[in-house]
Amino acid sequence: MIDRTKEEFSEVSITAKIMAKYAKSPKVSALHIHVTTVKDQVILAGSVHCKEEIIEAISLTMSVEGVENVTSLLEIRK
Repeated sequence: MIDRTKEEFSEVSITAKIMAKYAKSPKVSALHIHVTTVKDQVILAGSVHCKEEIIEAISLTMSVEGVENVTSLLEIRK
């Protein structure tokens, strides 16, 4: 039970760090990106303005300590 609690804390911490990076970036709008963290895997879902925003979101996510893999389900808004 304790191990899962530590894991959940780590997942919440990783998600918070990712969202903080998005908030500081002029290239990414965090309003429409949903971040899900499971262990060291991150899933990005939602919509963005352009392909460059997807690339930046993935790059910022990968720069967070503890992230090993990013799956992007981001779509470009029309």
